[in-house]
Amino acid sequence: MGKTIMVLALLLTAKHHHLHPPPPPYSAASLLPLPSSLPPTLVVVPLSVLAQWHDEIKKFSAPGAMCALIYYGSDRGGREGGREGGREGGAAFPKAPRGSSSSSSSSSSFSLPSWLKGWDVVLTTYGTLQSEFAALEGGRGGGRGLYGVVWGRVILDEAHTIKNRGTEAFKAAYRLEAERR
Repeated sequence: MGKTIMVLALLLTAKHHHLHPPPPPYSAASLLPLPSSLPPTLVVVPLSVLAQWHDEIKKFSAPGAMCALIYYGSDRGGREGGREGGREGGAAFPKAPRGSSSSSSSSSSFSLPSWLKGWDVVLTTYGTLQSEFAALEGGRGGGRGLYGVVWGRVILDEAHTIKNRGTEAFKAAYRLEAERR
């Protein structure tokens, strides 16, 4: 799983640079105000590797360095907590205090939903993504869940799942809003 570890290194590095900006000299772009927190990263995976991603995050990041939420199953409905990744026994990944800041997207001033505050990574499946997309398209989603967020990054593991533009999986992934893909 070398690609997974490289993605985790990217996410941890981005978080570190956000918390500890480089010293001067500053460029004009670096003088822009930084948001108080980074928007979370959405990682979409096949169900068969959901637990493996969760385990890799726990294994390769320091305790408390990355907070991961597993967004899957019937209890995901945008409630605080949901099924939490890495909180077995309450010690592995404590919820990070992030305050009540909004997303840093320049294209939207959408506030981060309360159920996402404190999470660095949200792990979900292509099936969950398709289910929420179908609800949204059918008028039952109300812009909530995965589609009510401007993500910092969207990462698609096993992206060959969406290579056909005519599939619901492609349409669901394409509809996600993110600063980086």
